[in-house]
Amino acid sequence: MSFPALLDTNVLFSATLSDTLLRCAEEELFHPLWSRDNLQELQRVLIREPGLPADKAQRRISRMQAAFPTAQVDVYENMIQAMSCDANDQLDLYPDRVHRALDKQLETYQHPRLTRDELLNRLERAGVSVFTKALRGER
Repeated sequence: MSFPALLDTNVLFSATLSDTLLRCAEEELFHPLWSRDNLQELQRVLIREPGLPADKAQRRISRMQAAFPTAQVDVYENMIQAMSCDANDQLDLYPDRVHRALDKQLETYQHPRLTRDELLNRLERAGVSVFTKALRGER
């Protein structure tokens, strides 16, 4: 059983970062959790910030919910302090799974096709530079 990770709106907002995290969850590196409030905020921000049409924002959220039907939690405030696992710990423990998740992600990116370095650059711009440096072996 993988550890639970409460995903806030700020990490779900970036399509690239969200995709990477959810693919890592598919590899059972962690069990994603989110609240109804997080998803409602995500929908509002997706519509406001990049100007995504409401139906596309809802489709993205519906796909997340379908892929992880047990991710939604109603009471989560008490969970936040209990969650202390650093994402780099999982990279250290399961490097093959992380790389497999990235490979699957790259396979689906057709327009435009991305190299691993381009994907890591996008993730770095999304604010996870420690993670990308670890993936590049720059610890």
